[in-house]
Amino acid sequence: MRPVDALLADLGSRDIRLWVEDGRLRFNAPEGAMTADLRQELTRRKGELVDLLGTPPAGEKAPATAIAPDPAHA
Repeated sequence: MRPVDALLADLGSRDIRLWVEDGRLRFNAPEGAMTADLRQELTRRKGELVDLLGTPPAGEKAPATAIAPDPAHA
């Protein structure tokens, strides 16, 4: 399995945006950008990604990632 930063870089290069909403991993992608393989990888790594991208407790900074949450959904 590739490192999470490599996955996020791949998603970013495809203009795929991830965010966590009500504890659920959500995405926005241009048509055709989200392949079946990428969708499967996101499903397998959902818990890891939700932990990484989820809202931090008050007073703590969000972790630095290669991809930022979509501002329209932040």
